[in-house]
Amino acid sequence: MYYKKNDGKLFIDVQKFTLLKFLILSFALTFFASLSVRAQELSPTEIAPPPLKILSKGEKDRLDAEDDVKKRTKLALELMDARLKKAEELDTQNQFVEMYDELGKFHALIDYTLTFLNNANMGAGKSLNNIKRFEIGLRAYPPRLEAVRRNLPIRYEKYVRFLIQSIRDTRSKAVDNFFADSVVPNVQS
Repeated sequence: MYYKKNDGKLFIDVQKFTLLKFLILSFALTFFASLSVRAQELSPTEIAPPPLKILSKGEKDRLDAEDDVKKRTKLALELMDARLKKAEELDTQNQFVEMYDELGKFHALIDYTLTFLNNANMGAGKSLNNIKRFEIGLRAYPPRLEAVRRNLPIRYEKYVRFLIQSIRDTRSKAVDNFFADSVVPNVQS
């Protein structure tokens, strides 16, 4: 970088010096930018743990008392809708802890219904119709949950994002039944 001329004076190669300044400056900016991003992240102790996925005894009894699979699927969707409406109301009232519990119960209803529909041993047509009804019913929930998520404090946001992804996964699992080996196409004769 420094060169000595014949007369003994030192001079600096300007191009190499400019490149060195640029590298040092870019490293410093990257370092300080990463520090500010790390400062914005929540520590694990500040993030609320996920709520318990507990199905209430009354809801479980109502669902189990229903013998008809079609009526049971409709009842499950109604119960899910009621839980989500309650969570939306609690969100507007800034009662986030109670809203969080409602979302856990909502999640439990989704899992319980999917398990029931997957285990139901009935005619393929009836089973697939109810799975389709369930999948179509689930489509309405992610936009509503996104609206709830926008108003939440950041400590509750992680679970709501997980719940939205879980609904997408549940819909995929429900649709997988349409492509299983047990589905036999109608043959026209």
